[in-house]
Amino acid sequence: MLDSTQTYRTIVPFVGPLAWTTLRVVGYALAGTVAATGGLIITFVALQVQRIRTAPDQIPWAGVERYKIFPKLRATIASLARDREHLEAAWERYTSTNKPFTLPNLLWPLTILPPSEATWLISQPEHVLSVNKTQDDVMGLAHLGPGPTLESVHDFSVITRDLTRQIPACTMEMFEEVKHSFDAHFGDPEKGSDWQDIKLMKIVESSVLDVASRLVVGAPLCRSEQYRKAVSAYITINGFTALFVQAFVPPTLSSLAFGALKWPVFYSRWRAARLFYPEVECRVAALRDARYEKEALQERENDLMQWIIESAAAKGDPAEFDPKILAHKLLLLNLFTIATLYLTLSTTLLTLLSSSDAADILATLRGEATEILPRLAQDPTATRKMHAHDSLIRETMRYEPMSDTGLMREVLSPSGITTPSGTFLPQGSHVGVSVRQMQRSGGKSADDYQPFRFVPSTASSELEAEATKPPTAVQVSESHLSFGMGRHVCPGRFFAVNTLKLMLGYMVLTWKFEPLKEKAKFIQIAGASIGSEKTVVRIRRRVAGGRESGDVVEKTSGESQVTG
Repeated sequence: MLDSTQTYRTIVPFVGPLAWTTLRVVGYALAGTVAATGGLIITFVALQVQRIRTAPDQIPWAGVERYKIFPKLRATIASLARDREHLEAAWERYTSTNKPFTLPNLLWPLTILPPSEATWLISQPEHVLSVNKTQDDVMGLAHLGPGPTLESVHDFSVITRDLTRQIPACTMEMFEEVKHSFDAHFGDPEKGSDWQDIKLMKIVESSVLDVASRLVVGAPLCRSEQYRKAVSAYITINGFTALFVQAFVPPTLSSLAFGALKWPVFYSRWRAARLFYPEVECRVAALRDARYEKEALQERENDLMQWIIESAAAKGDPAEFDPKILAHKLLLLNLFTIATLYLTLSTTLLTLLSSSDAADILATLRGEATEILPRLAQDPTATRKMHAHDSLIRETMRYEPMSDTGLMREVLSPSGITTPSGTFLPQGSHVGVSVRQMQRSGGKSADDYQPFRFVPSTASSELEAEATKPPTAVQVSESHLSFGMGRHVCPGRFFAVNTLKLMLGYMVLTWKFEPLKEKAKFIQIAGASIGSEKTVVRIRRRVAGGRESGDVVEKTSGESQVTG
């Protein structure tokens, strides 16, 4: 046997160089990581400083009072978590005197106009104050969009023209998907009517993804786990790439950055689109063949995929009629639909369940759903009479909008533009309004959550009913801006509200919800309000037939009471 000295002399010549090489590799990796991180931080700070300079000099900034050194830069960085705090304080300070202020934001400094100038803001032409430019910058549509041109990407006429008109024809199909999806995702079917704890945000996300995809790709693909994962990956990668470039890359280098980073986005988009691309290709070929065959044309499908294909064909541009382009447009619409339904439904549920009157609210909703939903097969337009559900949706969007700011535009005019109050906005600056504050202004109860605020009152005549009729969830105004306003108002809001009614109605009809003991937490990220994924809700599937404890019954006097 070798003694210890011999062993040491035998092993060290081999281990020493290996250890040294390993240390060098680790050292280089750490140095590279530190250098890359430092480079990103320096680039980020330099980019924020550059953007701060684009803000109008004469307009006061919100949130800078607490900082003595680099106040605008530090307020901008702090806006990631304190955006709402900055907005509320500045609103109280400046809006009372009808003055604008600059809201620090990581994307760009945003000039918040007083409510009196909202109508002027939306009346300006696109080449002066641009909505599309802000959307392009946030989503990277010029580089990540489906093409073939930006003008084509911004064309939502198929939603306005076809989808809105066809809502009654789509209602039963969407309701079928609501029932299938929510039955599959809400709780463990094997537990029957036992109480279950669910993470609401995750369950709502999966359910909404299926329902929204039914409109775009139909069944059974919308129920496929493979498609669900592919679409989720596409949404995540697309959003992360666009935000990374917006936050860390100067505008002059954004094209180069997107050129290098777009390939994961394109790959994720291909993984999702390939699952329904053959169907798109088949329909495009059929439409070409059926142009002179009226009988075949009359047998075509009546869904969003078909409407988009026919709309592209009507333009007469071969690039628009490319099956790959059409498939990618469908995915983009799928992204918009999922985001709107997911955020609105989850916020509605969390706000409702946080209310001290949650039990009574749920009972009222269930009574309306019990009356209306069984009639859909005979009358798909019956959802228009779901006034309590409609009021709940409108009130939630008023009380807790998806974004604290809205109506955002970028000044494109080379000479800038002057507002009616005399504020000059230079080219490249961004302007908008405070949606949350405007929707919570105007009355003593404006800060209160009243789910049935917009339910029509009982009137003695049709004339009186029409005169006192409250606004619905799809009607926009300066006091209801969650869907935007003006030429760029959300074209899919009619479909979204109709689908939300179906989802909410089926949920309260099928499950019992236990009100939350503490108010639900919302995460504020750069002005957006998103429910916490940690929120746990207790639900129990209702027993088919029979009355349960907690159900509403009518007293002989006509008042309602809760059993149990």
